[in-house]
Amino acid sequence: GMGEPLHNVDNVIKAAAIMVDDQGLHFSPRKVTVSTSGLVPQIKRFLRESNCQLAVSLNATTDE
Repeated sequence: GMGEPLHNVDNVIKAAAIMVDDQGLHFSPRKVTVSTSGLVPQIKRFLRESNCQLAVSLNATTDE
């Protein structure tokens, strides 16, 4: 993949805002989803500051 987007939460929030802004790309916030593997403080911030969707991957390091 491209790495963890929420390691760069400031710019992810800015990019999501541009995508849904009337003067930006004007996408519906329901159509913009950020995927993360789970950085809890950044998840909380993203949910506070963005109205876009969030997908969280729940994985383990082994298949056991």
